[in-house]
Amino acid sequence: MDKEQVENLHKLSRQEKYEAAQMLWDDIAQEQSDISLPAGHKKILEERIEKLNSGTAHFRTWEEIKGKYFSAK
Repeated sequence: MDKEQVENLHKLSRQEKYEAAQMLWDDIAQEQSDISLPAGHKKILEERIEKLNSGTAHFRTWEEIKGKYFSAK
């Protein structure tokens, strides 16, 4: 993308920027099958899917997460 194209993007309205971003995201999503997932990431995802399918997955509420990771120290 050249400088002029970037400048033209800045001139778009907020709605036009949103629509352009959505079009780009949709295009990327269609191509996601071309992206290879590292083996370690794939294994973790497969394990998590198995836990979901078997009913053994454990979940925390947003309040629990905030309390554990975002509490003032």
